[in-house]
Amino acid sequence: MFTPTIVKLVRCLQDSQARRTKQDLATIIDEKPEYVNKAVEKLVALGLVVEEEKLYAYKATPYNEQLSDKLLQVYEAVDKKPELLIRGLICHIPSRYLFHLNTLLEILAEEGIDSKQANQFLDQEIKLGFLRRVRIAYLGIRPYFLPRYIPAYWFSQLKILGQEEYELFRQEYSGLELREEDYLLGQYPPELANPAREYMETERPQLKDKARTQGLLSWLEGFT
Repeated sequence: MFTPTIVKLVRCLQDSQARRTKQDLATIIDEKPEYVNKAVEKLVALGLVVEEEKLYAYKATPYNEQLSDKLLQVYEAVDKKPELLIRGLICHIPSRYLFHLNTLLEILAEEGIDSKQANQFLDQEIKLGFLRRVRIAYLGIRPYFLPRYIPAYWFSQLKILGQEEYELFRQEYSGLELREEDYLLGQYPPELANPAREYMETERPQLKDKARTQGLLSWLEGFT
């Protein structure tokens, strides 16, 4: 269903053994340039790809052959079971926390899952009752760094409005800046949540730790 961008890049560069620009690579593997740019930067940081005068090539060494094999195994798991990655990212935070939707989509895009595919899956999860979409309105402020997560204990600070009441609210405060952001609330049963958490713990611990740390920092940013 999904083929991560980084997998396509590794295969392309290994097969061709040629030096190519990021734009060339985006055209060859038929991916958006922003996805290719992030994937190339990750490969350069890992030492699998070398850059010279904005041209990129696979660095063939015995160590890199082993590393690329492991990398492909990890990312190809996303292709086989993308629901584990998506559910795992949502379930790795404590229950009754809100997860910023656009942040989730950005993380998934870096993993090679585009927003259209991700939204289709998330809409399906919402229909099944596993997720709930919650819209948060920031009124009269400019949040430079929106929180990735909103913890349950902060819900009491929010005013819950129905659709009709919210429309009246928007009209009343039309003169002020109103920024709307969608969040997701996970409601997964244990039989779905536990395998997803286990996948993140065993297969993607670095991604899990990075997402959790950045989420905490984004929340603390609002109080500094």
